[in-house]
Amino acid sequence: VIVRPWSEDVSLFANYTEGLEPGRIVGTGYANNGESLSPMKTKQGELGVKIKAGETTHTVSTFQIEKPSIITNSSNYQVLDGKQRLRGLEWSAFGKIAPTLSLLSGVEYIKSRQLNTGLENYGVPKLRARIGLDWETPIKGLTAGGRLLYTDGQWVDSGNKLSIPSWTRLDLMAKY
Repeated sequence: VIVRPWSEDVSLFANYTEGLEPGRIVGTGYANNGESLSPMKTKQGELGVKIKAGETTHTVSTFQIEKPSIITNSSNYQVLDGKQRLRGLEWSAFGKIAPTLSLLSGVEYIKSRQLNTGLENYGVPKLRARIGLDWETPIKGLTAGGRLLYTDGQWVDSGNKLSIPSWTRLDLMAKY
């Protein structure tokens, strides 16, 4: 649902989606290695506002995602057990900030929990941020740019015993 209560430049939106993910194949190191887990049904809702300011667009939204949890039980089997919930807040901005300079940026905060254990979900960072700029050079058809991406530390196991630290990546590009 999209509503534009004041002008074409301000949109309020809401959406709800259900999805079906294929069953995951259990990896090496687990007692049930190679087993295919059941498909997972995912539910997602989102509310937000989108504001166009000149050549730049800003979006702020909040969302919630629920889906089954994959955990490692005490017998070292990976199994579907309980649910996980991800709640988040996201801001993004994109568009022209000068005649030859385009912006793509955003920040996302996610609170992620396994509802049956109270632990955090693995593979989900609490914070992600990105900023990117593309420059249309004076050479017709040549664009140069880059992206700076930050990803917060995160758990790599369902028991919250093993984690990886945060990391930052710089991507540079050119296209003609």
